[in-house]
Amino acid sequence: VTSTTIAEFPHETRNQLRSSVKGASFTTRVINSLPMGGELSILFSDRDLFPLNRTPEILAMVRDSLGWPSTDSLYVVTSCESLTPSNPDLYIFSVLSDSADCVDGLGYLVRGVPGVPDTLFSFVDTLLKVVLPQPRSLYADTTTVGTPGMVKEPGDTTVISTIDTNGIRLLTSLGDHYVNTRTFFAGSKGEVVFFSMRDTLEIFSVMSFVMQSTGLLEEAEDEIVILYPNGGETFAVGQAVTIRWRSLGNEIRKDSVELFISTVDDPSIEDDTHWLSITDSAVANADSLVWIPGNDHIGDKRWLRICSQSGTVCDKSGWHFEVASGGAIMLSRFKKGRADVKGRKLEGVARRRGFD
Repeated sequence: VTSTTIAEFPHETRNQLRSSVKGASFTTRVINSLPMGGELSILFSDRDLFPLNRTPEILAMVRDSLGWPSTDSLYVVTSCESLTPSNPDLYIFSVLSDSADCVDGLGYLVRGVPGVPDTLFSFVDTLLKVVLPQPRSLYADTTTVGTPGMVKEPGDTTVISTIDTNGIRLLTSLGDHYVNTRTFFAGSKGEVVFFSMRDTLEIFSVMSFVMQSTGLLEEAEDEIVILYPNGGETFAVGQAVTIRWRSLGNEIRKDSVELFISTVDDPSIEDDTHWLSITDSAVANADSLVWIPGNDHIGDKRWLRICSQSGTVCDKSGWHFEVASGGAIMLSRFKKGRADVKGRKLEGVARRRGFD
């Protein structure tokens, strides 16, 4: 019921983990003295929200619990082919800072609102599973030693679970994350079983890391990460747009930044001739700035670049956005929410790995 919060890693630690930890493995021995087997799952998400499964009924309950209107929908996408910035019907940058961060097989929850593009809402994944083995034997009805249905010989098994590079990157992505456990018991399969206060479940685990020396002792480089607009949005001329970004590292926070717009198809982040300043000069690095697009910004392919004053640290929006001549609305949104699955097909019900 209660999730454990994993706070965002400091920039230095995050960089070291991403550059030097290639994966982790958990070797777990489980001795199950309960009269039934099952499994223990460790679930991981960027929200404190863990649906029991991805059926329409459960997702509709999630929607109702959050107070969203029944006209909205929540569905699941597991293929990165659908989560591309070029898809005009789905806004991905509410969860992903870059399309390259998408992980195939991960359960992405998508919010649908009538009349505007759907929006990524969150992801939920199974970080690892621990098998709770069936007891090897129970006391029979004719026993004179124990109680019929009580565990005579516990189940005993050893399993190895792994977290790959994608899992490490998810754990170290920007923002807080949440971990929750879910225990599933398979039932007694028609047998009468007996629970007692002496029943136990023992779990012994050893965690190993696959490391590489590259980046472990190196100082983390400063970064700028564009949050919004990151591509796929539509703005009207004269509309106030709050541009947002993250400055990661100690030195970059002290530096000023300059913001640029490009009309070139997929401009090079390094070619200054592709970019026109919208701040005219460097401004204070406050991680946000209000920009009002004018008539000279009208077009369906506009890119954003933010650079430090020295020009050594830059980031480019993940995709282009549009500035309309007037009467347009901002089609994308930052708000996270909504659920229901009316008329929607759930993708990847059977998946390589996923939340339970």
